[in-house]
Amino acid sequence: MTPEKTLDITSIRPHQLFRAENEFTMWCHTAKPGTTVAHVMDPDYWGDVAGRVLRTPNKGFGDIVRVIAEDGSFDLWLVIVEIDSRGLWARVRPLDMTFQSKEGPQIMERGDYMVEYGGTHHKWRIIDRAGQVVEKGLPNKEAAQAKVVEIRREKEAA
Repeated sequence: MTPEKTLDITSIRPHQLFRAENEFTMWCHTAKPGTTVAHVMDPDYWGDVAGRVLRTPNKGFGDIVRVIAEDGSFDLWLVIVEIDSRGLWARVRPLDMTFQSKEGPQIMERGDYMVEYGGTHHKWRIIDRAGQVVEKGLPNKEAAQAKVVEIRREKEAA
């Protein structure tokens, strides 16, 4: 009887670490307003692009897709787990999900400021009565509303 070898799992070897771009492709998709996570999870949603993904070196398996809702309702990271050999559909699995707001992308604040989602570049932003952007790049609606409260306090204190 031979003694069992012990497996050293305390560290990885140099040949076990790979450059990500050699192993999978990262994709990004901006979903139209009104698109839901349920739409994105449907394999048929990917039907028009599955053929393109199939042409990558790894045939799309394990590719990562970031889906950003244009209306700011969600931000979703997916991994492609199965693709139809004809490129008609792709099955995905969520890795990470962030929901920005259950309400619509534009919320009026009293009458002095408006909080709205300004797309992937501005993210959540604050606009004054004159239509000027006061603050942009806020991560979510709640942060933008908190900033409005802060701006109002500063105005009142002045």
